[in-house]
Amino acid sequence: ALAKQTDHVQVDEPFFSVEMPEYAGELVDEVYRGVDATKWFHVCGDASTLAPRLAELPGDGLDHEFAGHPGVIDAHADLDFDQSLGFVAVRSDSPEVESADAVARHLARGVDMVGPERMFADPDCGLRHMPLESAQDKLRALVGAASSL
Repeated sequence: ALAKQTDHVQVDEPFFSVEMPEYAGELVDEVYRGVDATKWFHVCGDASTLAPRLAELPGDGLDHEFAGHPGVIDAHADLDFDQSLGFVAVRSDSPEVESADAVARHLARGVDMVGPERMFADPDCGLRHMPLESAQDKLRALVGAASSL
């Protein structure tokens, strides 16, 4: 029902960064059955050891905490995958605001991996625990950085 209301559907499975069952692909297939929208998959936490398996999941895009877990960048840099990449570029675990220059340098690594046409800059976990001013400033840094690339 949700897929009829939007162009994009994202499944968020934080547990996969702790343990990813062998039948994960079947689970994701089931969730996406009948969905004609663009299909994204998000895993919170350090998904570096799971990168090869995550890249095999069905869907159009992968979204991971690249800002909080730089090892995830290295793990994906060595992979050959077709999905677009949601490249988390500002952190949600600290109210400290990243500079637009630092965010741009970080985003450039994602562009180097998949090209600008397959990379999407986004914040980590919606910045849900940030003070409003920090969240707004982080988003401004993210937009400024993405616009400069």
